[in-house]
This record gives sequence, C-alpha cells and structure tokens, in this order.
Amino acid sequence: MTNAVFEFSVPIFDRHLKILSKLVETAKTYANDREIEPAMVIISRLYPDMFTFAEQIRSACNTAKRSTARLVGLAFASISEYGRVIRRLAGAHRRCFGISRNASRK
Repeated sequence: MTNAVFEFSVPIFDRHLKILSKLVETAKTYANDREIEPAMVIISRLYPDMFTFAEQIRSACNTAKRSTARLVGLAFASISEYGRVIRRLAGAHRRCFGISRNASRK
C-alpha cells in the first residue's frame, strides 16, 4: 500500500530544495560579482526579525529531511553546524536532497 502523504509531500520538498540550491548559487554569484565576502551574504537578514540566510537554509533542509524520515519510519540525524561558507551550505542542501530522494526509492 502506498503512502499518499509521502507521494504528495516528497516531490514538493524536492522542488523546493532545487529552488533553494539555485538561490545559494545566486547568492554566491552576487557576492563574487560585487566583491563582497561570502560570509556577509550568509549572515545577512532582509529584515531584523528574520533568520539569517544560513539559518533559513538549515531550517528548510531540516524540514524536508525530518518530514520525509518520519513518513518512511526512519530515525533522522541532526544536521551539524555548517559554518558560514556557501560551499558548505550547498553541500548541506545536496545531502538533504539525497536523503529525500533515497527515501522515495524505498
């Protein structure tokens, strides 16, 4: 028997994580074009009560990973502290996307 919630939610997580990956690349390009230190983009907030860019990425990845794990019945591991480097944030997204994609194959 298929899990309808899984079938509706995992493709949405995949799509959102792909968009997030493009946003990380856009932020990297923005920082390079304007000769801004990438760390400044990562710790930036658009508004004072918002998460930083790094925290938003971490939150999106945690939501997708933990929700998918719960739907499949797996224990989920916490994402460790990534630091303030865009490459690491992009890597975190790829790991999260891989977890989501692997769970959908089971």
